[in-house]
Amino acid sequence: MSKFSLCNVSSINLNFLVYIKNLYENFYKPGEINGFPWFPLEKDALLDSLQFKIKAQKLWPLILNYYNICDCEKDLEYWTNDEFLFNNLFKSNCIGVESYKSIKKSYEYWYWGTGNTMCSMFSNDLVLKYYDNLVSNAKLKELVLKDIRFNLQIVYDLPYEGYEYKNKDLIVISPQSDLPTIEEFDVTY
Repeated sequence: MSKFSLCNVSSINLNFLVYIKNLYENFYKPGEINGFPWFPLEKDALLDSLQFKIKAQKLWPLILNYYNICDCEKDLEYWTNDEFLFNNLFKSNCIGVESYKSIKKSYEYWYWGTGNTMCSMFSNDLVLKYYDNLVSNAKLKELVLKDIRFNLQIVYDLPYEGYEYKNKDLIVISPQSDLPTIEEFDVTY
């Protein structure tokens, strides 16, 4: 009997990067993008749009791949210890530092209020559906599920196009994304 498990997780760190991305998009593309959140920002606090995208693009795989963000305790430890240096996504002047602190506080209120709950509500039934489909598909093809824990990593909104969305332990999904096919899960042999 396989010890395969499929779990839903919602990294506070990945979701914060998406939150910041949406702030930047709302600021630099007013009216074009209507992502959550909207927050009054001062231009002097923000990097230019391209500089932000470059830094965010480097930070995303760091969070996704180099740390075990599927371990909720570790993910929270990284958050508490500012492991990912999100403050570098803002200017280092007084306005940038204060804006970052306000944005982080606003995010924490949202995440621990409705944000994490919303991500869980979206994914709970989905995990059960995927699990049943994976088990059925493996039986049908006479494959065996690996003895692993695989994760559906939930982010509340899409990251930038072209971002890596899976590794050996997880697939990132969002309510706005196309759901991965069963074949995209590398969980059988």
